Amino acid sequence: MPAILRAAAVTLSLLLLPAAFVACNSKGELSLEDYFAELEKLDSTQSEAQDKLDGEYEDRLNPSEFSEDVSKDFQDYFRASRDAAQAFADDLKDLEAPDEAADAHDEAVAAFGDCLDRTGDVINDIGDAESFEELGAIFEDESIAEACDKTTAACETLQGIADENDVDVSLDCGE
Repeated sequence: MPAILRAAAVTLSLLLLPAAFVACNSKGELSLEDYFAELEKLDSTQSEAQDKLDGEYEDRLNPSEFSEDVSKDFQDYFRASRDAAQAFADDLKDLEAPDEAADAHDEAVAAFGDCLDRTGDVINDIGDAESFEELGAIFEDESIAEACDKTTAACETLQGIADENDVDVSLDCGE
């Protein structure tokens, strides 16, 4: 890297450093408002990614007859959706919550991890399905539904904390 570019990069990072300190309290933690702002960004990014996937696969996920192509489309869609959810869960895990939201944040991280763990075999199960009925049965697994429902509850708990503290945020809790 040429010296002028290196110097520009260092200068830019020094200019941005005060902004990072403003967002943190004296302990180096995000304030509650900044935590929820970051959480809302993650939530919006996840929602946008899922909306894009839904649009890309909309026509392919409403076939009139079952085939290997249908099974592959469902596998591809579920894999992409799960990958987007995993990216969200990873980013959520890396976000440091202030004390007021720490327990709820940890519950959300655990809920998303459990949901993703429970859905790990679904891609293979979809590939094994030979009919719409078998495909439907995969998604009716109570243990998966129960685990993934906890993500909604965790999101609603976080939204409640924001509301109680007059933090203007609107999380998409899957409703």
